[in-house]
Amino acid sequence: MHNHSEILAHVVRTAREQKNMTQSQLAEKIGIGTRTILEIENNRGNPRFDILVAIVHELNIPSDSIFHLRPIHSEEVIKRLLLELEHCSEKEKQLVLNAALHLVQGLKNMQSLDKIF
Repeated sequence: MHNHSEILAHVVRTAREQKNMTQSQLAEKIGIGTRTILEIENNRGNPRFDILVAIVHELNIPSDSIFHLRPIHSEEVIKRLLLELEHCSEKEKQLVLNAALHLVQGLKNMQSLDKIF
């Protein structure tokens, strides 16, 4: 994804689908027309700021998933994880490690499937 509207389209569609909401349901909840959601998700929309805020709020979209457009380098990821882990107990750290290992394996499995199909 190269431009802002592509990123926005992907993030909004993914977040909405994860909440099992239709475009109509999302539009109704934030008081706009369904066509506006359709346009945004099809990379044809440039929503007003107040609409963007309402969508981000309703779908609980982390703002950095839309506005953090520069790639995050491995060193930054590791530093951020370490900062978060500083406030965890040993048991919580082990749970995080197990979850991370499970997620990594799942991602690798998905990538293997993508190569097959």
